[in-house]
Amino acid sequence: MKKFLSALGVLAIAALGAVALPQAAFANGTINGTITDLSNVPIAAATVGFVQSNGSSNAFTGAGGTYTASQQAGTYLVQISAVGFATEYYNDTSVRANAANVVIADGTTTVIDAALAPESTITGTVTDNLNNPVVGATVFVYSENESWQIINSTQTAAGGAYSVGQLAPGHYKIWVRQTGDGLQDTWFGQSTSLASATQIALAVPGSSAIANVQLPLGAEIDGTVTDPLGSPVKVSVTAVGADGNVESAATGVSGDYSLTGLIPEAQVITAHDFVNHFFNDLSVNSTASLGGLGVIADFSLQPRLPLESEFFDIVPPISGPISVEAGKTYTWVVHASGQANVFAILYSSPVYLGAAARNPDDSATLTVTIPLATSAGAHKFTFSSYDTGKTGGTSRSYFVIDVASSKLAATGTDSSVPAGIALLALLSGAGALFIQRRTRRH
Repeated sequence: MKKFLSALGVLAIAALGAVALPQAAFANGTINGTITDLSNVPIAAATVGFVQSNGSSNAFTGAGGTYTASQQAGTYLVQISAVGFATEYYNDTSVRANAANVVIADGTTTVIDAALAPESTITGTVTDNLNNPVVGATVFVYSENESWQIINSTQTAAGGAYSVGQLAPGHYKIWVRQTGDGLQDTWFGQSTSLASATQIALAVPGSSAIANVQLPLGAEIDGTVTDPLGSPVKVSVTAVGADGNVESAATGVSGDYSLTGLIPEAQVITAHDFVNHFFNDLSVNSTASLGGLGVIADFSLQPRLPLESEFFDIVPPISGPISVEAGKTYTWVVHASGQANVFAILYSSPVYLGAAARNPDDSATLTVTIPLATSAGAHKFTFSSYDTGKTGGTSRSYFVIDVASSKLAATGTDSSVPAGIALLALLSGAGALFIQRRTRRH
């Protein structure tokens, strides 16, 4: 028995080993080193970053300036930074494109030391068009060493002052953005684009430069976004200027919006429905000008024509015909649980028929014309709505109508048509089956 138990123990250990084996697939190497200043004084709390295209990780130096890290085998870009010192890359360069790749192999130890130069700094003050200090503006720093990408940002403090450090020798540009007060985003040198902004040269380690920025009063574009019935629609409105500058605003409860702080230039104004009930990205062109409410850009959005498969809740109408004739006008009363206007679309080929306001009793009265080109046979008559806050999705329902090839009365159901009676009976059964109405939310 003991021999048998021992055998079981061996098998159990072997099984545990088999379970643990996949973890060995993660090959790792060790990296260590020391970070000092140019006088060989250790730097504590320096950051050593290991960067790959799919992410990065960091190691930090202790009191003696040393660090140790375990990294998965692979090729890395190594970035070293510390407060009060210029950021650099391995091996001894501040230009990202000139950095040497570090290859870490499984089971090996790689030593990466660095001696950091003192930081260079850019300081300045941000003011408005009346020379008043702007507090809380965001200052972005772009570096030629990083192919003119953003490398740092900060916010202006009391008095509109800002300071950006840890910069290496090179060329830089400053962009200041302030939202909510009508001031125009501006580059140092009073420019409207990165290409035309004034460069700031930091020639040697430890150098400094002053870059004051005055934000001019921006232009403004206002408008209203409505649906086909003139009711307000809650959407996001965006202005993209000729220089690529972007400003956005959400419409209010009245469908109104105001885009401020714009550059006085040609703008493409786009309305975007974030719940996708209306057609997105309908845009108008406008030129923003200084002086307040002089430019108006209104939108009237049409409902989107969703796929027929998005309507799967069968909800018979409260009243109205089932058999109809192409080219004639009919009236239906339908349920309206979405707290907003109801929009009718006819399938199989989606055709927008019209809209109706929601009644106080949670119904809507749709009076629409069946398109003359509608083929004879059964068609889905769909009706949809959304809640007023546009946060609860969309309610989509349908019932079936029969478009006859012979002439029928313009209102009501022609009882002399057997197909209409049969379809009405079918829908009565469907109504009983679906007496508990379901609402699909998207």
